[in-house]
Amino acid sequence: MNALAENTKSEVVQKLERARAALKTYKADAQRVGKLGLNLTLAAAGGAASGVLSIKHPKLFGSEIDTDAAIALVLAAGCAADMFDGAEEYMASFTMGMAGAIAARETAQLMAAHQ
Repeated sequence: MNALAENTKSEVVQKLERARAALKTYKADAQRVGKLGLNLTLAAAGGAASGVLSIKHPKLFGSEIDTDAAIALVLAAGCAADMFDGAEEYMASFTMGMAGAIAARETAQLMAAHQ
């Protein structure tokens, strides 16, 4: 009977260890998905910011430089220089959204000019 109780105890310990490992995996997956969701949201916000700037303040101080492009370049340089105190990844996501919106706008203008 003692061997049966010991075997059962061993099985319980193994099951608990498997459950702990599974919880660690679930936690890591949840953190990864949350981070991806945040980065996607920041990229969308960057695209929206680019769109607002292109309508409200299209040119930088009356020059021929697009305001959103100038800001995207400054933000990209800040990310490269580690100027955002550990938030470079998030600022990079925002900047990529801006860059994507700028690329889409410029491509649409180029395609419209060639039709």
